[in-house]
Amino acid sequence: MAAETPPQMPSAAEIQATGSADARPSSALARNSFLVAICTGLSRILGYVRDSALGALFGTSPTYEALRLAFSIPNFLRRLFGEGALTAVFLPMFQRARQRGGDIEARETVAIVGGTQLAVLLTLAFAGSAICIFTPPSVLAGFLTENPERAPLLLKYLTILIPYLVPVCLYAFAMAILNARAKFFVPAIAPFFQNIVALLSFVVAWGVAFGFKKPNIAEDAERFDLAAQIVAGGFLSGGIIMFLIQLPSLRAEGMLVCPKLQISHPLFREFAKNLLPMALSLGAVQLSVFLSTVIAFTIVAHGANIHLDYAARIFQLPQGIVGSAVATAAFPHLAKSWHEKKYHEVRTELDRGLGLAVFLGAAASAGLLALAHPIVTVLYGYGNFDEVACGETSKALTAFAISIPFLTAVPLLARIFYASGNTRTPSYVAAALIATDCGGAYLLAKPFGVAGIAAATTVTAILNCVILSVLLRKSPMPKSPALGFRLLKIAFAAVACGAGAFATRFAFEQLLRSPLRIALVAEVAFSVVAGAASLAAVARWMNLEEFGELTALARRRKRAN
Repeated sequence: MAAETPPQMPSAAEIQATGSADARPSSALARNSFLVAICTGLSRILGYVRDSALGALFGTSPTYEALRLAFSIPNFLRRLFGEGALTAVFLPMFQRARQRGGDIEARETVAIVGGTQLAVLLTLAFAGSAICIFTPPSVLAGFLTENPERAPLLLKYLTILIPYLVPVCLYAFAMAILNARAKFFVPAIAPFFQNIVALLSFVVAWGVAFGFKKPNIAEDAERFDLAAQIVAGGFLSGGIIMFLIQLPSLRAEGMLVCPKLQISHPLFREFAKNLLPMALSLGAVQLSVFLSTVIAFTIVAHGANIHLDYAARIFQLPQGIVGSAVATAAFPHLAKSWHEKKYHEVRTELDRGLGLAVFLGAAASAGLLALAHPIVTVLYGYGNFDEVACGETSKALTAFAISIPFLTAVPLLARIFYASGNTRTPSYVAAALIATDCGGAYLLAKPFGVAGIAAATTVTAILNCVILSVLLRKSPMPKSPALGFRLLKIAFAAVACGAGAFATRFAFEQLLRSPLRIALVAEVAFSVVAGAASLAAVARWMNLEEFGELTALARRRKRAN
């Protein structure tokens, strides 16, 4: 890594304009991370409500298997590009343009990169939908070892949902611009409104197709198809709304410009050249999960891709909130410090970010391991999503949960490579691991089902984090002998968290034994509180810096309110 020649990065003045400071207080990272995390959390929670409603309506029917996979393709691209990669690539370009020519050249950069990107997206959307329209279902059915009758359904829903690529990638681009201007709230909250639109489409689909009555999976195939098409249209409309919400903020920042189509322009070529490697390095696990759902759909069937997708949504909540939020907030300061060759500051900021991310990620991992089945049942166990479906989803979640502490660290580690100008190394690592994950998922799918597929993804996530950490030892950053001990203390606190949660769950199940749903909700709630209390007690006893930083932030916000 040290041998790489870093590209020109933003100057100190540039990144200070984004809200960083040369000697920013230790609470700044936590404060910015908190803002992004809250907005992301609200969106993800509403997403659970949406998925719970859809699961109750569709269950694990072949129709919902096809709809879920069709939606996962453009949604995967949102996670891949929207949760960090596009911002990490575009921010240095945007700041260099501001340094050279102020806001005038920055707007020109937005116009060229954004306009050419729009043209490419429209072309891909048109071509993709056309391919789905004219592809014979029998061609796709040949790849499905189970339930080949899902092929025409998948092609139909893809025709509706592939255009979703356009607004969702434009949303990611708008988010990159606003993040570069230190505006985090509107981009982070926009997916919340997308989920509201999706929920409204669910209500319309339920009413139009079933008259607000519980459907019968075995008898209502045509009505399920009608409902799925309405929901697919709702997903597309929600993506458009998510992008449009960004426009007033772009106008306020003076960055709402007329797009220009210049595909051969050096700015767009630089953007395209760096985007794919960065997305691959940051989104290795997202790509692994997506490919795993494809394997589940084609090989396992019987709702396997739904179980895997629902489990992934739960474990990606802490990963998305913690990992992406900390990395998004830390990156401008990391880039500035690396550009100025202040490697001690890079080390300090990296250690602070890793400690904060792993502390929260490890606690979430321990809690999910202790409470996987009751959490899945509370979130999804309604209507046609029966106990068998909850059990399969819980198995996948248990396997996924182990990876969370490692996943929360990867976005921050990858950004260090990118700040140094080395985009190749994390991309090569990610590509190799994705191939390994797909091979492992394919081999484990038949004998172990969704649990085996999820386990392969977890191994990939752990290897990704470990390899990037080892390779970073070659960088100019000084070593951090204290980091290992800090992480060991965090692991001990996480074990206490999981033990407290599991003990409370066990007590509820032994003493209460009530079939009522409210009893299960109480079990989860009290178990979470017990786990959090155990975590806080042990963290305070060990004087963990991360816990002290978070509690200090909470006290300041309480006084401010």
